[in-house]
Amino acid sequence: MKSILIWLAAEFSDPVNAAAQIIGFIPMILAYFVFLFNDRRKVIAFKASSDLLWALHFLLLGELSGCVINSINVVRNIIFAQKDKKWASSIAIPVVFCIITAVGALLSRSGLKSIFPLIGSCLAVMGFWCNEPRHIRKFNLPAVSLWLIYGLLTGSISTIICNIMSFVSILTAELRLIRNKAG
Repeated sequence: MKSILIWLAAEFSDPVNAAAQIIGFIPMILAYFVFLFNDRRKVIAFKASSDLLWALHFLLLGELSGCVINSINVVRNIIFAQKDKKWASSIAIPVVFCIITAVGALLSRSGLKSIFPLIGSCLAVMGFWCNEPRHIRKFNLPAVSLWLIYGLLTGSISTIICNIMSFVSILTAELRLIRNKAG
């Protein structure tokens, strides 16, 4: 416990890092509310706002990969909001966003740790493209696990907490589904 408190004190000792950590809690809170809306446009708007703040969070932490990938996710959300239109309903859309995300991660030159948010983001893209909630969860379970690892590697407290909460939420939903089928 003492080592965790020492780590937390170090994370908040630098003003820029402290601002980054504090800002990181805003998209974490928004992430909780994203799926509470029944209106798809509100869901997408909250998700885009959340991703924009994650981009700022990672920029302030000096983690360019996280910043670039979340910036790309903002654009992805805007396009996904248009999925009901023919031009935005092609299966090529999620593939293109995975390619753009890979290029962005490679250009950020943040080393091997960039692989975790890259793959996590691509899995999330494929998951959120699905219409079936169970498929969304199946793609997002490994996605949040990879973002959790990235949070640990970058020292992003809010990323760690947010992805632990998402992981537990996905597992809870899956266990509830299994229990309902058995009962």
